[in-house]
Amino acid sequence: MLQAVARVSKWALLPILPTAAVFSYLTASYGPLAGFVICMAAIIFVQRAVWSKEYYWAAGFAATFVMFSPLFLIVKVFVLMGFACTVVFMTLLAAFRTQPVPTEMP
Repeated sequence: MLQAVARVSKWALLPILPTAAVFSYLTASYGPLAGFVICMAAIIFVQRAVWSKEYYWAAGFAATFVMFSPLFLIVKVFVLMGFACTVVFMTLLAAFRTQPVPTEMP
């Protein structure tokens, strides 16, 4: 049951967060509080995704955390670029990892 709730909340959170960002101008007085709540939710989901060994979900929620963090825009851009480069490097490293050659003794 808990896994089903986590799965539904992960899939529901992906469209909800960008939609909330579009309408964030309506909550100008509650902006810092809304950003804090979104950042805390992203941190919780990153922790749960890493614990479940779902690293792509963790990367997505880490990017969401950076987007809604109280950092300056230029810092957010460079953090996301560094994050994207790290993810690409790790993916390439996993893809081109050498495999042992099977040896058969006749």
